[in-house]
Amino acid sequence: MSDVKTGYGKAKPDNVSDPQQWRDLYYDHHQGRPQPKIPAPLRSNDMFEVLRSCGREEWDAIFLEAMVSSTREGIHMLYNVMKLSPHPDDECTSLLGCKIATMIKGKHLKDIKPILSPQAADVKDEAKFDEREIG
Repeated sequence: MSDVKTGYGKAKPDNVSDPQQWRDLYYDHHQGRPQPKIPAPLRSNDMFEVLRSCGREEWDAIFLEAMVSSTREGIHMLYNVMKLSPHPDDECTSLLGCKIATMIKGKHLKDIKPILSPQAADVKDEAKFDEREIG
């Protein structure tokens, strides 16, 4: 993965494959500075637009895109980093949850299931579920 530097520091690191490393990267970058809350409901499924609208750094959106695209498992990394959270309203966990929300916003149920069910994303055949479930 190539380095992408923003005005805020490296958001797309090389060789980060461990959930704890991703979490540490987030907290090292923000250094305890409180971040603006992300408004709900989301008005867009574009993470850059969502974060820009509430005054957050572009770095956060680049960080999320890097995490999702850094490994073959992409979405699994989001869930694994979320599992490390000490509590659900943790800033990093909120940001990760927002990323998942942008991934499902406006999508059909059959496209949402693999995102919300990481195990189903592992096996493509499992993503094909009974259409009677949706209608």
